Amino acid sequence: MQLRRAATCGDLLARSAEELARVASVTRQETALTSSRRVVGLSPVDPDRNGRFKLNPLEEWFMFKKALGAVILALTLIATPMGSVLAAALPPILGVWTCTVVRAGNVQRPLMYTFNSDGTFNYSSATTINSTVAGPVQNSGFHSRGGARGQWTKIGTNVFNYQSVEFLYDANGNLAGSFAVDADLLMTPAGQLCSGTTVCPSQTTSVSLVQYQFNGLDGVDGNITGLNYLLGPGAPANVLCNALSSGQGFPNLPVPMP
Repeated sequence: MQLRRAATCGDLLARSAEELARVASVTRQETALTSSRRVVGLSPVDPDRNGRFKLNPLEEWFMFKKALGAVILALTLIATPMGSVLAAALPPILGVWTCTVVRAGNVQRPLMYTFNSDGTFNYSSATTINSTVAGPVQNSGFHSRGGARGQWTKIGTNVFNYQSVEFLYDANGNLAGSFAVDADLLMTPAGQLCSGTTVCPSQTTSVSLVQYQFNGLDGVDGNITGLNYLLGPGAPANVLCNALSSGQGFPNLPVPMP
């Protein structure tokens, strides 16, 4: 008997709690609706027999406009800072750079870098690949170059790395060798890129210039069987660059600019 009475009391308490929650919910709805009706100049309304409030077309339009305004405001607050963040996140290295390179000795030559947004990289170099003067490239057999292709990554605060390979060709346009580069570049406070200079001694550029050796009676038509290093492996080079958009041109070189 006592257990039955306790269960009955528990049921009554549970039902009372549910009823109180329902009444509180209805009261909140009525308060919100009453406030909104007063804003638009309408009188308060009673709930229907199911405890729900019905809105007339004018009230529905008012509530829709209110909700739409809140959505538009939220999207505006989100979109504006996101655009600023995306703009600030773009790497400053993207684009074309006009550079001056010293590969061996103290002879300066023009060089152009292009850093693409997809992480690919290419350069066009005017360094010497064949010469009659005594030195690394004397009578190298190279007559033309294909331009370097590679990739770049950001490896630190304002520090970037690129790795690339460029094929070199003989007088007949056949493959004769290659030029490989592994370079770390610092973006200086002045907005220049540098590697291997006194401004950026911690960043270095390593180059390797090789002639290919072929088997077979026809030479270049055979397989590549060996390498003859003319520079390197890992020979140092110094580089200093200005962004093409800066209009400052190739550092220390009188190369005409557009």
